[in-house]
Amino acid sequence: MCFHGEPHTVLENLIKEWEVRVISFEKDSESIWRQRDNLVKEMCARHNVQVIECVSNTLYDPEEVFSLNNNQPPNTCEELRKSCYKIGDPEQPVPKPDLKFIATHLVSTDNLYDPVKHKIPDLEFFDIKPENEKQKECLFVGGETKALDLCKIRIQYEKESFKSGKLNPNLSKPVLFTKEVSLSPYLRFGCLSVRKFYWDLKKVYVKNFNGVKNLYCPVEQLFWREYFYQLSYKNEKFAQVDGNPMCFKIPWDYHGKQDLFLKWETGQTGFPWIDACMRQLLQEGWIHHVCRNSVALFLTRGVLFMSWERGMRTFLKYLIDADWSVCSGNWNWIATGDPEEVLNPTVTFCPVKYGRKIDPKADYIKFFSFILLKIN
Repeated sequence: MCFHGEPHTVLENLIKEWEVRVISFEKDSESIWRQRDNLVKEMCARHNVQVIECVSNTLYDPEEVFSLNNNQPPNTCEELRKSCYKIGDPEQPVPKPDLKFIATHLVSTDNLYDPVKHKIPDLEFFDIKPENEKQKECLFVGGETKALDLCKIRIQYEKESFKSGKLNPNLSKPVLFTKEVSLSPYLRFGCLSVRKFYWDLKKVYVKNFNGVKNLYCPVEQLFWREYFYQLSYKNEKFAQVDGNPMCFKIPWDYHGKQDLFLKWETGQTGFPWIDACMRQLLQEGWIHHVCRNSVALFLTRGVLFMSWERGMRTFLKYLIDADWSVCSGNWNWIATGDPEEVLNPTVTFCPVKYGRKIDPKADYIKFFSFILLKIN
């Protein structure tokens, strides 16, 4: 059943109607949603309803990490690792529940369901229309069943890499096409537990990696994800420059060059590699991390010197796996706005040479570019 309206108002009506005594939900680790959750908890307190708030979107409870850093976020990813080392390993994912006992105590809601009032909304409900024919296609099938199937494939992929003594195979040999489906949308929407992925990856690494083991290496990308969630946990201005203590103040172009910005956004810059990346984003709602870095660098300190906030808003609009914390953190990093030294490179790269390096046969560029310039 799907309900529409302000969460605290909808839940208050259901509490009265259904005589609810306990409400459980996932603790949101992003600060911009805290007011919403606080309104729900305050309403529950007024009605003597117990609230069970569980941490599952992150590996660690941000409150516990903050308590080890004088109520401050870790300034660097290394500081985060030290805090996590003190806490210990993340909790193991809970086993699959046995629903046989619970099923005998469930009350049927068939008589409560209204097919019009409670239906899952479609795009028309939100007045969202596809901008091109490709957007009408469903490239990512949602749900936990699909996520677990893809997780098994990914773990096997990592296992073969570990056996050959290599780490992060999707960084050294990026898979640019969405036919090799990424797990990021499933982590983003909670279809796949980040803790399950963490433990599955770590176990297969310990068992199969031939080389000097460093237990942080196989889960490095998950710790960067964790780092951005920790940085933004109590910072409601994390997705902007003004008032953001975690961002360098650089005199970006915030509003001008709109014609150039639109050419970047629609993949019409004249740089084949950049245009192919942006066209894939607009058509499929996903691009590989190396593509994201390329177009972000091009928009900011690489070529156009425009504010990373403008690019971030484009990503939040089109990326199926975009979330507020990680998307903002990555844009802040690529624009050298993040004070984390490791994420503050002083070099840039050529959008032509880099495209040749990642896509030497131009298969990717040919697939997504309508007009392919001669590449020698």
